[in-house]
Amino acid sequence: MRIDPTLQMVCTRYRERLGWPVVADPARNSARVFIGDLISALVVPADEARTVLSRALAADVRCAVFSDAIGSRWTFLVRPSYAPLCDHQVVRRGEHVALPSLPGVVLATGLRWVVEPQPLDALSDLGALTTAAAPLVAADR
Repeated sequence: MRIDPTLQMVCTRYRERLGWPVVADPARNSARVFIGDLISALVVPADEARTVLSRALAADVRCAVFSDAIGSRWTFLVRPSYAPLCDHQVVRRGEHVALPSLPGVVLATGLRWVVEPQPLDALSDLGALTTAAAPLVAADR
């Protein structure tokens, strides 16, 4: 299947500027990041995600965050590490997650950045994110 030139440019920018393991999905016209040795993803319902993000920023946890098309859940992207158990969905290794377009480039994915992407080596790890979110999880019990 032929890859749209805009999609190819977006994937190249993710790889070259950010160091992210991104591939083109021409069937969905989306850039997809591989969850594995370089990137982890934590999916949080939107009503809790604002608090998780606030606590992460207060703890100096650096992450990229995007919202799904209807705004019902946010995906936090960080580097992988051991993470304490949490009530949120950690995306399994080996899966691909669709990404929003980069700022200034439009792909019709419906996804939007809440916290813009950063170079891979600037991201904090999953353990730091789940630790920052832990007070929220503990408060719910």
